[in-house]
Amino acid sequence: MSEEILTALVLGATNLGESDRLMHLLTRERGRIAARARGARKSRKRYGGRLERYALIRARVRVRRGRSALGDVDLVRPFLGARDDLLRTAMADHLLELVRTVTRDDEPVPELFGLLLQVLAALDTGADPGEAWVRAASMRVLQLAGVGLSLDGCCACGRPPDRYPAGFAASTGGLLCADHAPGEAGAVPLSRHDHATLLRLASADLADPAGIAVQAEAVRRVRGHLARFAEYHLERRLRTAGFLDELLDAEPG
Repeated sequence: MSEEILTALVLGATNLGESDRLMHLLTRERGRIAARARGARKSRKRYGGRLERYALIRARVRVRRGRSALGDVDLVRPFLGARDDLLRTAMADHLLELVRTVTRDDEPVPELFGLLLQVLAALDTGADPGEAWVRAASMRVLQLAGVGLSLDGCCACGRPPDRYPAGFAASTGGLLCADHAPGEAGAVPLSRHDHATLLRLASADLADPAGIAVQAEAVRRVRGHLARFAEYHLERRLRTAGFLDELLDAEPG
């Protein structure tokens, strides 16, 4: 067992016994780890609010494979703005669950850590991110995890579509041209407009939620494509997905 100082984002926690909590952390140095915080449930004096979900912390950790032990913790940034609004909270929870699903214990993922830090900072500013932003962020997480959508060329022949509707199939990785889509089981039609929407989402600037110029209705039309792709490659539907969809459907415009 070694003792290290780690920079981490709090993904969540599980209660252990009567007084402890198992903290699920994404660290910059080691990737995802689980660390036992002794006495975290019994008394708030030791950790205070420093182990709340979303928080960026610097922690002394006794590291061992399987389950580490948490020591002293310094709060760097709590990202309280992500809690001020139900929709922003739902977006943050969805992205945390997605990151937790695509990462593995003790495998450093510095780019994913940086992305999660960026999206939490965007939610913390009080900006009003819409569906375009959260779908773009989800696409970026999958891309950095190695299961990004292929949108520039047909997954079968590599050529961009020369006519529409083209096709979309989660099993092949995304885009199919009009020649290859009919032969792929599970492929669904993809219009020129929907293809353009997916391309804009894939290249969106996540640091500027208000600057993503994609209409809500256009994003709703590709929501099913993105959901099928994620569920196919994650092999399950995320627990937070349904509630987030409900909140987004209730948004005006």
